[in-house]
Amino acid sequence: MQSLNAQASAEARKEADRYGTEQDGISKAAEDLEKQVTEHSQASEREMEHHHRFAYAVTTFQVAIALSAIAAITRRRMLWIVGLGISIVGLLCFVDGIWLMF
Repeated sequence: MQSLNAQASAEARKEADRYGTEQDGISKAAEDLEKQVTEHSQASEREMEHHHRFAYAVTTFQVAIALSAIAAITRRRMLWIVGLGISIVGLLCFVDGIWLMF
């Protein structure tokens, strides 16, 4: 009976040692994956900011086009000038988005 217990105890220690070495390898792999996740998250945030700058540019251009079209229909010079001003803001947003690429 004692030899059976000693044999089971030895096998259990052997398994515990094996799990310990496997755990070290798994922990190292998990840390490497966490580092990759952090790097990819930061890259994603940079790209999302880049996207937002272009989205602002597109939106301001659309507003400027709409105002210019209304100005052309109503023949209001001041509305056309406001549309030009808003298009300049759109151009600045676009240049800002381009600037983020470099």
